[in-house]
Amino acid sequence: SRTRRNLILGLMAEQGYITRELAVRARAEPVVTAPNAGMSAPSQYFVDEVRREAQRAGIQVMNGGYRVHTTLDPVLQREAVTALVDGTAKVEARKDFRHPTYAQVQAAKGKPNYLQGAVVALDPTTGDVRALVGGRNYAAAPFDRVYGLRQPGSSIKPIVYAAAIRDSIAPNTIVPDTALSITMPNGTIYQPGNADGQFFGSITLHEGLVKSRNPVAVQLGLRVGMDSIAALAQRFGIE
Repeated sequence: SRTRRNLILGLMAEQGYITRELAVRARAEPVVTAPNAGMSAPSQYFVDEVRREAQRAGIQVMNGGYRVHTTLDPVLQREAVTALVDGTAKVEARKDFRHPTYAQVQAAKGKPNYLQGAVVALDPTTGDVRALVGGRNYAAAPFDRVYGLRQPGSSIKPIVYAAAIRDSIAPNTIVPDTALSITMPNGTIYQPGNADGQFFGSITLHEGLVKSRNPVAVQLGLRVGMDSIAALAQRFGIE
């Protein structure tokens, strides 16, 4: 880059586009390049999972001698890293955020007890993993949050909605986001609410998924049948 720049500056000076003095000053400027531009972002979490998959298949890749081809898309991987880093930073910048931030923990050289996240991008036609980011900083926290065990929470909702759509319930079907009282088999009353303590009233199935409304998912689950949802979850490998 430096050689090419200096060549162009010399030609511009010779052809009268700039003065020789300006060319000399410009040649003295340091060359600044964008780090990793056009290349994949660091993909340590992805590589760890590839290594584990190989080892499960009985391939001892740590001994070397293998050429491993993966499904990673460099452009998507870079976008995934950027989305996670920028997204978590924006959350920490909110006025009502009351927890240690990434910057504070790094400055204090403390334990990685700060807001974390994960990103996975799949090819819907093949199931190939095109991008995977398991945390904000692999060096500080190499634990992969994509594959970590966790309580399911709202993670089960896409399966509920998938079962509903497979059961011919259209995305524009109106399902009320409203207070419910459901009698459980043991006689207790289940009253699902929302994290924000509000109800939006009549909304579409699509809006219910986007906004993660609990009563909508519960009603769809009852309509489709819990056995059908469990069977679909098992097809996805959830035991």
